[in-house]
Formats: sequence, C-alpha cells, structure tokens
Amino acid sequence: MSIVLKKHVNTYYATCPKGLEEVLEQELKNLGATSTKMSSRGVQFKISKENIIDIILYSRIASRLQIILFDFDVKKEKDIYIGLKSINWPRFFNLNQTFKFNFTQGVSETLKKKSQFKNTLYLAMLGKDALCDRFNTELGKRPYIDTKSPDVSITCHLSPKDVKEGKKERLTMMVDLLGSTLGHRGYRLRNQEAPVRENLAAGLIDLAKWDPENENFIDLTCGSGTFLFEAIIKKLKISPRFTQIPDVLDGNLKWNFQKYKFLDSISKSNQFNNKLRAAMRHYKEKIATNSEPIIHGNDFSRKTLDQTQTGFQRIGWHHLVSFSSKNAYKFDQFIDDKNLLFSNPPFGQRLDAIDEKIATLYHEMGENFKQNYKNSRFSVMSSDKQLLGKIRLRAEHKDPFSHGPLDCLLYTYHQM
Repeated sequence: MSIVLKKHVNTYYATCPKGLEEVLEQELKNLGATSTKMSSRGVQFKISKENIIDIILYSRIASRLQIILFDFDVKKEKDIYIGLKSINWPRFFNLNQTFKFNFTQGVSETLKKKSQFKNTLYLAMLGKDALCDRFNTELGKRPYIDTKSPDVSITCHLSPKDVKEGKKERLTMMVDLLGSTLGHRGYRLRNQEAPVRENLAAGLIDLAKWDPENENFIDLTCGSGTFLFEAIIKKLKISPRFTQIPDVLDGNLKWNFQKYKFLDSISKSNQFNNKLRAAMRHYKEKIATNSEPIIHGNDFSRKTLDQTQTGFQRIGWHHLVSFSSKNAYKFDQFIDDKNLLFSNPPFGQRLDAIDEKIATLYHEMGENFKQNYKNSRFSVMSSDKQLLGKIRLRAEHKDPFSHGPLDCLLYTYHQM
C-alpha cells in the first residue's frame, strides 16, 4: 500500500492515569485547549504554540505532554518502516541529538479490535532503523540511540480501524515535550516514598469536586502528604513546575522541546521567559502572603507526621498546613465548617487478607462523618468494594480509576 503522511499542526496529546480523562480534559480547556478528544488514558487537543507553555506550566493532572507530528495508515510491519522513513527527520532534529522510540497500542473506536502487532520492542527497532536510515540518506551520518535519557523521545501509537476487511491501523507519531513525567513535582526528597503519584492525587482531588473557595480540605490519613501538597497547588493556583522553573530560567535545566529546532519559536521567544518569570512571581507572592494554614493534615502515626512536616518545612510551606495526630475516626475539628474530608486509608485486594482493624477504620470513619459533619463531604479511595461497603452510606458519586496495577474507586459522600 502507498503511505500517505498526514501532518498535524498545533496538535498535542496529554496522558494521564486511567479514570482521570474527564478531569484532564476540563483542565486543558481551562488552560486554553480546543478541539479536545478523550481516549483511554489521555486527551488529544489543539492549542497555539504561544500558549502550549501554559499547559506545561500549569497542568496538574497530565502525566506526559506530547506534540503530534504525523499519522498514517499501515497494514504490515513494512509499512511502519516505510512511513517513518518518509519523514524528513533532519528538518526537525539535529544529528547530535540522541533518540528513543517507544510503541504503544490501543483498540479501535468500537473497542472490538486490538492491534495485530504483538512485539512492540521489535517495532521500536524498526522505528529506530527508519529514522537512522533517513538521516544517513540526507546527511551521510546516523544519530545515536539512547534508551535511558534521550534528547528526543518518540512515541508511535497504533490504533486499529473498524474496517470490515483487512487489518488497517492508524499510526500516530508523537514527540515528548519535556522528556520526563509532569507527575514528578520535585517537592519530595529523592529517597522519600509516596504511595500515590502527585498527578494522580491532583486528579482525585478534582474527581472529588473539591471547591477550594468554599470548603476546607482535610486529609484524615495524610501519610507523606501528597494530597496536602496537591491541595495547596490547586488552592493557590500555582505552577506544579515551581521547583524546575528557576533552573530553566538560569539555563541549568532544559526541557526537551527547548532542544528541538522546529520549536525554536516557542523556547527562544520573549513570551516563553516572560511566562516563566510570571509563574515564579505568582508562586512567591502566594506563598508569602498566605500567613495562616489553608489546609489540614491528620495522621495517627506521630513519626509519619513529623517526617511530613519536615518535608513542608524544607520547601517553605510549613505555615500553610495545620496538623493533628488522631485516629481518623475520632477526628473532631472544623465540625461546623464546610469541608471536604479526604482519606486514602490502608486497603488490600481482598477483605479476608486485611486486618479487622482496617475494616473497623472504614466503618468508624463513616460513622464519625455521619454523626458530626452535617455540612461536609467525605471522599475515600480504595481498591476494595467490601471495605468501602463498611462505611454504610450511599455515595453521591463513585469514580473508577487506576492506581498502578490496581483498579480502584473513589467514593464521595455528601450530607446536607
């Protein structure tokens, strides 16, 4: 078959954990995105080159951000090589940049067809060969491949088409803009473990429909503080990239797109640096002018709470959070206020494998909420429906999501 490349203009794709597609789409729209289209674990959208920096600076929910350059139809492995080799790679990138290919697979729009291609590692080798051969044809030299920390990270996504005959699939070729996940904020120590990724926590806060203007945010089982950090970012409307921006401005850090010559109009523009400086001014102003606690964290473990408080002190946010050390089901502060009580309690994959104390914790948290927090809402995440059933309240909404390999639920309860 003949290969016809379709070139995309100002088209991007943001990935996210499964279950956060709708809140990610709304966030992108709020940041100026248009023509949004959800798919499993991501959202395709359009935005001008001048405004893509707003997504980079302020998206709380996206895992990765990619620019879509081309797509084309394929029927067999040879078509993948031919299509990728037909791209004039030296027009977009430099010979001295290192590359990595990654192939992902989806299903057809009717969800009935899966990709015919099974070995994605082999497909990545085909992509690497196609790119290197095109460079060799144009410049007489081949670039280096780096699978660990490449300058250019390329993702090719295969989606089967719902055709009656044949096995036609669409290959969409994308390039990662940052080179790293947006989910790593940088407010944690390198060896500090957190059970929930930062952007997943941000998305769950949005799934719970927290209203930061009218509700307190209270994490009943705050642990390492991920949900507290993310609640502050949302409430103050600061950039989640606040730890990286100073290094980018100083030239000590370069996001990948700053190395792409076809995106020089973004990275070398005055608007780019101006938006970074404005984000840092806003950040410093918000942190300095809020002198009282704006959210609350609670945890039964005093040791865990001390470590969490140290983390907030390290980045200068200690004055923004008040803490208490109580059993979650005995929490009794802010009773007369409007609150979102949030909890990521211990859970397992089977109820019979869990200590009875955990089942009691779920039940007693529900009882405490029902008896004492008449004007509040309560959100609980778990991978176990039986444990959530111990709360013995009717959830206002139930949101499924993926937490690593676990299929989980976020139940939100409301009392009026």
